[in-house]
Amino acid sequence: MTEPNSAREPQASNKRAAAIGIPIAGLLVLVAILWWGFGESLPYGSETPETPIIAQTPEPPPTPEPTVEPPPPEVTEPEIVQELETPPEPPAPPTLAEANEQLASGALQVSASPLAATFISAPNLIERLVAIIDNLRQGFVPYKLLPVGRPEVAFSFVDDGLGVTMNPTGFERYDGLARLISEIDTDTLVDAFTSVEIATNEAWDLLGYDSPNLEAAILVALETIMLAPETDLEARLYKVEANWVYEDPALEALSPLQKQLMRMGPANGERVKEKAREIRGALLDR
Repeated sequence: MTEPNSAREPQASNKRAAAIGIPIAGLLVLVAILWWGFGESLPYGSETPETPIIAQTPEPPPTPEPTVEPPPPEVTEPEIVQELETPPEPPAPPTLAEANEQLASGALQVSASPLAATFISAPNLIERLVAIIDNLRQGFVPYKLLPVGRPEVAFSFVDDGLGVTMNPTGFERYDGLARLISEIDTDTLVDAFTSVEIATNEAWDLLGYDSPNLEAAILVALETIMLAPETDLEARLYKVEANWVYEDPALEALSPLQKQLMRMGPANGERVKEKAREIRGALLDR
């Protein structure tokens, strides 16, 4: 049995209304979407979802990282370079004239003898000393240059009928010369020589010898004195014109300086030799 038409029509009209309403609703939704999409300032899809507003405590500003200052450059004290002090230039050596004055002013300390004072006070002291050394080096006795001349007392001898020998009493003629030599202050003499050595070498060079310096000549002279034989009281003599000579050829062949030392007698000769050894040692040790 069919339902009456009046019952079926409302149902049909409802179905048609639903069929029409769905597309219209969809169209309205689409229009709304398009309007929203073109009406917003941001394009679609760039919006951020709303998040609830939560009151937040403002974050403190970030603590700046401590700046580590580089350490100050190490201050090194400038290296003190000690300048080597230039040693003062040594004084110019005295000239020969200046050395003569210098030596004369201090030479009296070498010997207090009046004879030495007379010798020193004469001019050209260094030249005279150099000439004396040159004579002694060659084995001669420079009587003209020494403060003591030849003995005025005649040579004393003993004649026993068989031969002539030296008389010991005659040795005292040389006591003054031996004493003068023995009184020389060796240290003062060597110091004085050292202080004027350049000037004395200059005076030595004027003589024109090949010897290297005056010291070498002094050492030769001193060694000549030291090597003189001891006085032979028995040695026979004979006279040739005004001179006495040894009969023994070996003794007569000695240098005049060494024979003179023998004639001075054993005591005086030893005093002179001792001073020669002392001066030689001081020169070599200076």
